[in-house]
Amino acid sequence: MSEVYQKLEKIVKEKFISNSLYVRHAYSRNVDLVLQGVPDIVIRPKDAQEVSE
Repeated sequence: MSEVYQKLEKIVKEKFISNSLYVRHAYSRNVDLVLQGVPDIVIRPKDAQEVSE
């Protein structure tokens, strides 16, 4: 697990961060269904405070 992932996980907690290929592919598409690029990590912060951290 990368250092970046570990730092982000401390902010948003385990259930709101993923580096699984399945989840990353789900977030890699736009409305036109063209593959835009697969993110390394998917993060779902709960509020602006977590984003600012």
